[in-house]
Amino acid sequence: MVALRAAGGTVVLVHVTPSVDGKVFVEDAMAARGPEEHANTVRTLFPRIGRVRSTAEVLAALEAATTSPLVEAQTAG
Repeated sequence: MVALRAAGGTVVLVHVTPSVDGKVFVEDAMAARGPEEHANTVRTLFPRIGRVRSTAEVLAALEAATTSPLVEAQTAG
């Protein structure tokens, strides 16, 4: 379970299925000791070991996944 804080302070709890390579890093939902360290880590380290996405991109992907006909068929039965 992952908690994402969206604009306006809304907290969204989601169960995230990992990407093919197993890791998704939500760049605007993490912190570092300073902005330069954060930018460097997001730009250089995380892309080597997973996918870097924004909160908006993750929420959009989750929305698309939960409104697909396959998901609707699974939840209807």
